[in-house]
Amino acid sequence: MKRLLLLSIAVILVPQFARAELAESHRYFEMGVDVQAGISNNYLGLTDILVKELVIDFQKMEREVPDDGLTFDYTADADYHMSLDINKYFRGKLFFGVDGSGYANIGHELFEILGKGVKVNESKSIGLSLYGDLFLDAGISYKTDIKGFGVRVEPAVYMPLVHVADTSAKLKYTSNKAGLIRADAEIPVDIYTIVDMDGFKKDQVTMEYVSNAISEAIRNIGFDLFLEVEHKITRTFEMGGFTRIPIVPGKLDYVASTRYWAYAEQSNFLGYLNDTNSFKSDSGHDEFTYSKKTAKVHRPFILGAEGAWRPFGPWCTFRPKMDMVIRNPYSPEWQIFGEYALSVDFRFLKVVGLHFATRYENLVFSQVMGFSLNTRIVELDIKAALRGGDFANSFDLSGAAVQLGLKFGF
Repeated sequence: MKRLLLLSIAVILVPQFARAELAESHRYFEMGVDVQAGISNNYLGLTDILVKELVIDFQKMEREVPDDGLTFDYTADADYHMSLDINKYFRGKLFFGVDGSGYANIGHELFEILGKGVKVNESKSIGLSLYGDLFLDAGISYKTDIKGFGVRVEPAVYMPLVHVADTSAKLKYTSNKAGLIRADAEIPVDIYTIVDMDGFKKDQVTMEYVSNAISEAIRNIGFDLFLEVEHKITRTFEMGGFTRIPIVPGKLDYVASTRYWAYAEQSNFLGYLNDTNSFKSDSGHDEFTYSKKTAKVHRPFILGAEGAWRPFGPWCTFRPKMDMVIRNPYSPEWQIFGEYALSVDFRFLKVVGLHFATRYENLVFSQVMGFSLNTRIVELDIKAALRGGDFANSFDLSGAAVQLGLKFGF
């Protein structure tokens, strides 16, 4: 009886292990859409804000805000795909989508001033920075098996829609013995766009304007190539290496420029004692100016490795992943950073799935939980995440993300 039971288990599991791979296919033909959005910062949690009486403790903020300052970020993307999975030698996919992200940072020096105060005859600068991108992309993916190695080739074209150039600015403050304290901030912002935004402002959107905009957009399309090779290392462990190589940059030929500014001045600070002090402040931005100036924008270069370990069978998969990213390579704005992810997927009777993961991607930490329901014809995938620019506060409701996927086929 025991031998019969073991034999039955082996008959069920061995074929599953034999065809297990990094990303398993569920249907011969499939169409699907995935939508996700997220926002976070690296200090303020939702529980810090949603209180009956909001108390701002600048001394506490000075101690607790990370040394690299207060950061804010957002991400949003939507993707559609159509795939055909005939066998291990032919797996093809068409896809297109939109992808956006942005980042802003306020230097820690600001919280030092707010928490510790200012000194007489002191001047200090505070760093401010921001950037953002929005892309359209489309491509094809082809995967085959070559002598036991899974090989995937994915050429893609992309069209940058908006690029907020890396902006670095300074907030300066000065003080003197007469009780004068003054702070000045000035942030120049250049927003590169795929069309001339001056035409929108002047209500000059004609058929000719639209036709010219489409022609220019097509001429300015970029191109990159994604490659992946995977191989079964042991009966239960599969490993792969991947890279995305930017080849032709996308271009944006128009720029809208402005300058945001603000100042605050406190005269005769000690005059608070006898009402002889004075305070004035103002803020605003200059009128937008529009010009023709080309910015070359690449999607990030990526180089990494990932694995799939199924120690108990196909119902439980551990997925480690590490990669290196260079944002907007070949440009003065390039930025290099590492990423990682560790996830575990449970799939019961090939119908109900659970997903848990911890990640650091695009400079943001996230803790993810997900649920999926696969009825063979239709598959629903829902994920929710807590996010944060710091690992500890990614558990503290300082940000959140949600992802919804819907696939159907046969």
